[in-house]
Amino acid sequence: MVTVFLVSWLLVFRTNLRKLFLALAGILFYMCWSPKYVLLLVGAMVLDFVCGLQMVRFSPGTWQRRAWIAASLTGNLGMLFTFKYYGSAGTSLEILAGWAGVDLSLPAAHLVLPVGISFFTFQTMSHTLDVYFRRIQPTRSFLDFATFVAFFPQLLAGPIVRASVFLPQLGRRPSLDGDTAGRAVYRTLLGLAKKVAVADFIGASLVDRVFESPDMFSSLEVLLACYGYTLQIYCDFSG
Repeated sequence: MVTVFLVSWLLVFRTNLRKLFLALAGILFYMCWSPKYVLLLVGAMVLDFVCGLQMVRFSPGTWQRRAWIAASLTGNLGMLFTFKYYGSAGTSLEILAGWAGVDLSLPAAHLVLPVGISFFTFQTMSHTLDVYFRRIQPTRSFLDFATFVAFFPQLLAGPIVRASVFLPQLGRRPSLDGDTAGRAVYRTLLGLAKKVAVADFIGASLVDRVFESPDMFSSLEVLLACYGYTLQIYCDFSG
């Protein structure tokens, strides 16, 4: 992260080169988990970039425009369902069918859940939806769109960033002054404190222990663990 930060500032006067560097850094960052699953990330980029450009060729309400938004939704939600929910949904359907007296056996799919798939699919899809509802105009630069999707600080754990907020920043030359740097350091340290000092501490000392063996704890301790989990999740994402 430090290397990317320093290099991105060294390239501040080379806008396109800086965007290319940030996009490639995000892709390489994702590939550190599993190189082959980067195809899902790139596929989502290409799909929603093309859908956004094609939709503006047609007037609102036309079937062509609806077809392109349907393609985006089908591709993104289909990928998300396949990798994240197919196993549990198939098991639930088999159980329901058994209760109804129907012998249903769905093909098993032993799929690895790609890290961050919920975040990058919803982020690319949010761009297409904003274009469809005419909130924004689609970006015509695939490099800008790739930087928007693969920006690694929020690629794996969010938050989901709207294209209307992120994309205009790529066209502006960033500047750094004492006040901005001070606010950045303060927010970074505050987020780190929320994540490490609060969320991780509550998880390790209370939530994980109770959730692993709830029958070994009193009802009050289980209730506190439930509230603690809520606070843990909040501080994780807030941080």
